[in-house]
Amino acid sequence: MAKEVEAWVFLDSSSARQLAAKRGVGKIKHMSGRLLWIQVYVARGEVRLAQVSALLNLADIGTQTPSQAIV
Repeated sequence: MAKEVEAWVFLDSSSARQLAAKRGVGKIKHMSGRLLWIQVYVARGEVRLAQVSALLNLADIGTQTPSQAIV
């Protein structure tokens, strides 16, 4: 019995979200082709993208000083 699971990627970078949602590299320079796997999964609908505020992004909790974000 298989269960359906939704995969979400939360991004605080609008440029990263746009890159993941488009097809191919376009005019982007110096990008490895092996990083384009996310585009395939987004196009298939296997991964969904969502915007998250930089203040709420737990992955970046240690990258900003208290003056840059409220901790």
